[in-house]
Amino acid sequence: MVDSGRIIARGTADELKAQVGGERVEVVVHDPRQLADAAVVVRRCCIGEASVEEHSRRITAPSTGGASRLVAIIRELDEAGIVLDDVGLRRPTLDDVFLTLTGHVAEDAAIREADEAGELTANGEASISPAGRPAVSLRAAVNDSAVVTWRNLKRVPRIPELAIFAILQSVMFVLLFAFVFGGAIDVPGGGYRAYLMPGIFAQNLAFAAATTAIGITDDMNKGLVDRFRSLPMARSAFLTGRTLSDVVYNAGILLVLMLSGLAVGWRVRDGVLQFLAGCALALLFAYAMSWLGVWLGQLVPTVEVANQVAFTTIFPITFLSNNFVPSDTLPAVLQPIAEWNPVSNLTAALRELFGNPTAAPSGSFPSEHAVILTVGWAVLMVAVFAPLATRSYRTTSR
Repeated sequence: MVDSGRIIARGTADELKAQVGGERVEVVVHDPRQLADAAVVVRRCCIGEASVEEHSRRITAPSTGGASRLVAIIRELDEAGIVLDDVGLRRPTLDDVFLTLTGHVAEDAAIREADEAGELTANGEASISPAGRPAVSLRAAVNDSAVVTWRNLKRVPRIPELAIFAILQSVMFVLLFAFVFGGAIDVPGGGYRAYLMPGIFAQNLAFAAATTAIGITDDMNKGLVDRFRSLPMARSAFLTGRTLSDVVYNAGILLVLMLSGLAVGWRVRDGVLQFLAGCALALLFAYAMSWLGVWLGQLVPTVEVANQVAFTTIFPITFLSNNFVPSDTLPAVLQPIAEWNPVSNLTAALRELFGNPTAAPSGSFPSEHAVILTVGWAVLMVAVFAPLATRSYRTTSR
């Protein structure tokens, strides 16, 4: 644990939390003028000194007795005419450890830094965000996100098995579909291997969500989130850093897939600019899928469950598509689903940009506007899953 660049404690999350003690009562008072009276009541009902955070109107104190003690505190506060916005019983977090060891909350360190940087408001206070934390400047948020991104990327050389097995899996998919199914599937307008490779690209990028979900769940179970929350850093950095690092990671996987495709006969036919546009579109889609993974990873308790949930969610949409066979060969009831599937749209867009056979029904909107649809799906997924993931992050503690 670090305070203003100085290490103040070492240990795992559980070891640090053990220094604070057991459960804690947390009360948020509606009227700031009642904060002092509420603190007196909480101190009388609890077993230790209560800490008061004036800017968030929050009172926290160690307690015993579980829910029955909490009910007693609420009853006394009600009898005293004190209105509450929130009340709860929780385990200690690393924020509590930070407060115990330093005598101030992590936000106070950020306020001091803002003072030194000349970023206080005219009345001498730090700008406070709606969540009750000092507002972080855009430059600081970008800096924090870059640090977390680099932290995630450093895992690749430190755990080379991650990259090795990802590369082997990518090559295996190319060889399996190209040589096992290649002779059995006839594609109008070109060879099956040229038709196949954009589908392989899209499938692997869709499964980026599974990689992200597993990584998020692993970090949360290790107590990393609590460690980040105890530091004066942008809370968005943890999520943004994960998605950006996964985009870089998937760019490497995409490069391996393309080299494997070149080895089995796949070629780009439409020039460098179209090729670069296709790569950018593929990575945009991977970024959007990473936000789905961030959200899923926070909903499940263990890495094993994250793996099952992610693959159960993503596996059907990668095969109910035009990735490996033309959509008009599917049963009639499944054809519209396959054509409007975001993975199908990405695959069709890559085939169009790379100059590969499309074998798509002419005249259908998805086949005529695959690039626009793919961009639309990516924007929609980020717009939906980024807020959901951020909200879940703010309320989740393990």
